[in-house]
Amino acid sequence: MDNRKDPPDDSEVGPQNDLLDKSNHSDSASAIVPDDNCILFGRGKGTNNRPANKRMRLIIDRYRDEYHIAKRGGKCKVVQKAHGELVERGMKFLKQAEGESTWVEVDTDAAI
Repeated sequence: MDNRKDPPDDSEVGPQNDLLDKSNHSDSASAIVPDDNCILFGRGKGTNNRPANKRMRLIIDRYRDEYHIAKRGGKCKVVQKAHGELVERGMKFLKQAEGESTWVEVDTDAAI
C-alpha cells in the first residue's frame, strides 16, 4: 500500500500552509553556539582544526575501505552508517546562517 500523499493543489497552498526550511532561515531561537561536539561546515583551518571535525575525519576513515568496495547502491548505506555513528556520539552538524555570524543545525540530508 502506498502511503505517500499527493502534493497539494494551488488552492491548498497559501501563507498559512507555507513551510519554511529552517536550514535556510535563522532566528535567535535556532542559533547555536558551537561546542566541541559540533561539526562545522566550511573550508580551511578554522573548521578543519575543530575537535569535532577532526573526530569526524577519523570516524569516516574507518569506513573508507567499506565505501570503496561497495557498489553504487551500497555507498549511501555506508555514508548513513558513518553519519549514524557520529550522531550517536552526540555530534551535530552546523552551518553558518547565510549573511549572519550565527550557526544553525542542518538536517540529515544536508549533513550526508
